[in-house]
Amino acid sequence: GVVMAATEQCSLCGSYPLKEGETLKLLTLCFPTRSGANGIEALLGLKKRGFGVGWWNGFGGKVDPGETIDQGMVRELQEECGLVAQEYKRRGVLVFKFKGNQQLYAVHVYEVTRWTGEAQETEEMEPRWWPSDKFPFEHMWPDDELWCPLLFQTRCEFFTGFAAFPPYEPGTRVVLGHRFAEAEGLDANGFEWPDFKTFD
Repeated sequence: GVVMAATEQCSLCGSYPLKEGETLKLLTLCFPTRSGANGIEALLGLKKRGFGVGWWNGFGGKVDPGETIDQGMVRELQEECGLVAQEYKRRGVLVFKFKGNQQLYAVHVYEVTRWTGEAQETEEMEPRWWPSDKFPFEHMWPDDELWCPLLFQTRCEFFTGFAAFPPYEPGTRVVLGHRFAEAEGLDANGFEWPDFKTFD
């Protein structure tokens, strides 16, 4: 069978007008959720090494060649904390830019509502359940508190958005510009791409 290019799997990603030298990299980010005593709880992982070290986050990573975005999400969740996703839904697409870097990141955000296995610590992540209204935002990526409410409090079906950051340095929590909003769906209709060059 023919393997679809990653951007062909997502019309929103495919609609991005790449400037000369720019590339768009597909990533996944997923949040297992369950009902707790005081509302929705989500499983976060404390990143123990690499990109985003020292911060709590959902589980995810890059989509490998030949994988669908869904398959990439399922694989990364299992690799990072041992859960095997059974029921899930893609809820958002977010695009991130680091100042001075020609690589843009299109992050596909999932909610996982059923899985098999038990969450376990791995070399990469230390998992822990958090009430969704008490996330440790001061120890998370600085954009998370701007869009997580769309997923966990507003509970809108879909959302899209972007954020631009300074060059990546561990522990630096600065957002240069952003826009996150509820969306009709996860396609290119109604989504206005920013000119990321304005952040360079």
